[in-house]
Amino acid sequence: MSHKGDSTNTWQELDDLLQQSQAILQSLHELMKDPPSGMSYDVVKCLEEDSPPSFVRVRIVAQNLQAAAMNDLHRGDLTAAVRDLGTLLSLVKLYEKDPTLVTFMIRMAIVGLSVDVCWDALQASGWTEPQLASLQRECLDIGRLLAQLTRTREAERVSRIYQLNHFRSHSYQSWVARYQEIYQSFGCKLPAADAAAPVQLWRQYVFHPLWSFAWADQEELEYLRDVQREIAGLREAAQQRSWLRLKEQLAANHQGYRAPTAAWRFYVGLPFVDHLMEPVGGPGIPAPAYPYPDFSRAYFTTMKNLTLHEMVITAIALKRYELRHGQLPQSLALLVPEFLAEAPQDCMDGQALRYRVNSDGSFALYSVGEDGQDEGGDPSTADSDIEWQNESPWAGRDWVWPRAVADAKAGAS
Repeated sequence: MSHKGDSTNTWQELDDLLQQSQAILQSLHELMKDPPSGMSYDVVKCLEEDSPPSFVRVRIVAQNLQAAAMNDLHRGDLTAAVRDLGTLLSLVKLYEKDPTLVTFMIRMAIVGLSVDVCWDALQASGWTEPQLASLQRECLDIGRLLAQLTRTREAERVSRIYQLNHFRSHSYQSWVARYQEIYQSFGCKLPAADAAAPVQLWRQYVFHPLWSFAWADQEELEYLRDVQREIAGLREAAQQRSWLRLKEQLAANHQGYRAPTAAWRFYVGLPFVDHLMEPVGGPGIPAPAYPYPDFSRAYFTTMKNLTLHEMVITAIALKRYELRHGQLPQSLALLVPEFLAEAPQDCMDGQALRYRVNSDGSFALYSVGEDGQDEGGDPSTADSDIEWQNESPWAGRDWVWPRAVADAKAGAS
């Protein structure tokens, strides 16, 4: 959808634009009743040509559906909001058989988009229990998504082996020609260790031919041994649903890395490829002397967004319980099995989400957050940057399901 290239600044402008786009939205609703799960491109061709597919259209669709759902809520049309939210969440199932990390992280970003809209939706009045049950059915199976996270790392392993095989079967100069322009397009200055003329001549005529013949297989084996430990950690994390446990394993793997005997025989970091990966650890992980691309930030983002999504599901179940029983449950265990199939989990530490009923009749629902420490539902940040704290409800010591501002002020007074 477009608006003559201009931004949409009022609810009326947004509503007018959405009304003009009803045919498009209806087509999306019909298509996403059964979202295509297969890959939308030839992965082998993309590897050969080093041309990753563009998923900009998926992002645009997700943002438009988010806007449509917000507009539905503004108009008080809860039925339409459930429909638009359901279509937005169904995008997370789009191309789910595509094992690449890029596709998976786009789907995780859509999970993040849906969290904010669902929070706004639950602040609306007039919900019926069947409507909330319908919304809850649209929510996602986080265990299934965590299992797919492991598969993305296996796909990255396949891609790495493809790169190694391509590198060994081509001259060093052809590799430079393939990646140097891409590297510079990121605004990166070529490393002297790779760009210096004597280095390139040495690799082109002496080292690279010798490596390809004698040592490339050993380098591949060293890589496979190392990445297998990471994959094992991801499989365990998918079962335990614990970022803390995964972070510990990643840190141990990275810090425990030891260069192989006579490491001078190996490239380890592929020229102009691995240099594009910033050599820093993920949240809470020290930057180690680790030679391979580090995906820990992607893992953390996944676990965070799935934790927030689990809070969405729980908040919907709490509202359903309150509508049916006239009061909030004293514990989350009372939601099972009537409103939830199992107790909701905090993917930060693998334990149950924290919950209590407040003295004013409201509730506190929270995750222990990035550091894994239970601060009793403290939403304040350790950072003194108050502006950032106001921008995100998920920047606190604990990640607390927000209360509406008016309600929070009434409770404080």
